[in-house]
Amino acid sequence: MGPRPRNRRKDATHKFTTHLAECYGVIFVGDVSSAKLVKTKMAKSVLYAGWHQLKTQLKYKDITQ
Repeated sequence: MGPRPRNRRKDATHKFTTHLAECYGVIFVGDVSSAKLVKTKMAKSVLYAGWHQLKTQLKYKDITQ
């Protein structure tokens, strides 16, 4: 039995943000309202993407402005 989907997402987000931190000095994150995006046809994709987790990881790695 493999890792749970939640753990796979968390791992992928961690690796992606680490890559961004190594390649770029500063990253600007726009004001993305996932609450509004959830009300669109792309709701499932938005919820699966984990915007909050991505922003949290970038802030933790201290490369966002």
